[in-house]
Amino acid sequence: MTDALWPAVIVLVLAGIVAGLALAKPMLARMATRNLLRRKGRVAIAVLGLLVGTAIISSSLVVGDTLNHIFVQNVYD
Repeated sequence: MTDALWPAVIVLVLAGIVAGLALAKPMLARMATRNLLRRKGRVAIAVLGLLVGTAIISSSLVVGDTLNHIFVQNVYD
């Protein structure tokens, strides 16, 4: 349960910051919303690119930890 708590708190804090910025500068928020609605394809490409980049970094960290564990366990054996 606590493993999922920190990412949820971070997402909520970031959402609060974005909401605060939107309230502080409503014109900028309206322009950003209009831009998102007009360019759905580019937004989708950007989001998919971020997802792929995150997946690549996460998988490289997992592979590195796995190989590190295998080699260290081999030395101990």
